[in-house]
Amino acid sequence: MSLWIILLVIFQHFFFDWILQPRWVAVNKSKNYWALLSHTLIIAVGFAIPAFVLFNVVWATVYLSIYAVAHAVQDRLIWQWYGRKKVENPYLDKAFWNTIAFDQFLHFVVMFSLLSMNHVVIK
Repeated sequence: MSLWIILLVIFQHFFFDWILQPRWVAVNKSKNYWALLSHTLIIAVGFAIPAFVLFNVVWATVYLSIYAVAHAVQDRLIWQWYGRKKVENPYLDKAFWNTIAFDQFLHFVVMFSLLSMNHVVIK
């Protein structure tokens, strides 16, 4: 995988998972399925960019579906787990920042695992 693909994936993830995620979605995706669905659709659009560049339409759709479902499940479970802490100010809580790091790590593992398969089904 070229450096340009890696940079594209990192940028698209940052942009679609962070910049385009409204605060309401970030706060509610662990307890509201509409918030989670809207977030999942936003990140799916972002992942579609590298997926459809690297793969044929069928495999891009398969990988996009796997990524979207994995991302949604990860976000739901990780943030439900963190939400049990009932922290007054999460920005002062070390576990909050560790949860973000772990969440992002899992997203990148899935993204790069899927994209690394491009040698099998590349266009």
